[in-house]
Amino acid sequence: MIETLKIFLIIVIVILLIIGIYFLTKSKSTAKYRDFVLNYSIALREIKAINKEYNFYNIPNCNMSNSYDNEDNYNNISPKDYLTYQLVSSKDKIYDAMDKTFDNNHLYNQYIKEIGKKCVFNRFDTDITLRNKEELLRIEKKIVSQHIRKVVTDFKITVNIYLTNLTGFCRDSKSATFNDDEIMDLMAAVERKNGDYYLDDDVWQSICSVERGKVSNKMRFEIFERDGYRCKKCGSRDNLEIDHIIPISKGGKSTYDNLQTLCHNCNYNKGSDTIYY
Repeated sequence: MIETLKIFLIIVIVILLIIGIYFLTKSKSTAKYRDFVLNYSIALREIKAINKEYNFYNIPNCNMSNSYDNEDNYNNISPKDYLTYQLVSSKDKIYDAMDKTFDNNHLYNQYIKEIGKKCVFNRFDTDITLRNKEELLRIEKKIVSQHIRKVVTDFKITVNIYLTNLTGFCRDSKSATFNDDEIMDLMAAVERKNGDYYLDDDVWQSICSVERGKVSNKMRFEIFERDGYRCKKCGSRDNLEIDHIIPISKGGKSTYDNLQTLCHNCNYNKGSDTIYY
């Protein structure tokens, strides 16, 4: 039994040595071919020269995310709603990014065509030859491809919405990605206005939902505490709600100075009036 185990261990060691020698030899061979390409490849030299001729725009990251600790807000606000809301203040930045992406796309097509025309493989400015032509071609293509510029040519915005608890732990999430045509349609809808009034009802509903959703559970508790857990009008401690002093429909924001504690009845009777108690 012991002799059998010894023989088995010897066989395993021999196999491991053979495998190690194989990979060591292959690694040295690969390094040799790689150095040959780096030193003598005309295709590699050409792509380096082409790269110096082309200047592409760096496209800013326009992806968006937001989190809600209130499940109703999370359920009522879609990625499209959030993107619509952000377009009101960020459309100039996004327009600029889209224009630069379009320019990148046009220039990148020229760039790739020039690479295809000038970067011909298997040409080396040396009389030295290597035996394995297939391995040489494989390594040359790999190295040249690593020098092709990575350019943003397709504009998209991904919006991530998270549901968290009060400590910030993520309980759920949803996301959507919008292409340039969808973004342009939303921008056009946002820009259809009569003064401060948005003509597209979906846009208006999205803006109101996101603005209302800024009142988190944490913020709600802080407003209640600030107001002594009493209705600012009648002093009731029952059925308390957070009221926008200047309603969202009249341009009010979800900020501490525009929020107050009201009971349900006082809030209902106040309606859309601007009243500070």
